[in-house]
Amino acid sequence: MAPPAASISPVCCVPFPASALVAHDNESKAVLDAFFLGKAFAEALTERVESVVGEVFSVVGQWQAEQQKQVQEFQEEVVQRAQKAKERAATEVSDDKGTKSLREPSATIVKTTPMSSSSPPATPTQTE
Repeated sequence: MAPPAASISPVCCVPFPASALVAHDNESKAVLDAFFLGKAFAEALTERVESVVGEVFSVVGQWQAEQQKQVQEFQEEVVQRAQKAKERAATEVSDDKGTKSLREPSATIVKTTPMSSSSPPATPTQTE
């Protein structure tokens, strides 16, 4: 049987057996396959993470909008109750002499405004 053909190394011009080239090619293919497998895995994982993060932000945004709506409705209810109580108190006040009318109630009850996250809530005062 004849010895395997020798080839010249591209790096240093030293002859080495052809079987070494086959082993080297197999290693290169394995490394190349691992690289592309890793790259595909990283891309797929990144897409999944981006999707999940987007969904989480969406749910948090919806929850925040619902909370803000509920706070707004509560503020409006409180203002309406305060206005009604003030009107009742202004039209009838009892003292020792009986019921008497007062002047018209002022319209300085707190009006609700959309809350902004950049400014603190204002605390209006009533001036009479």
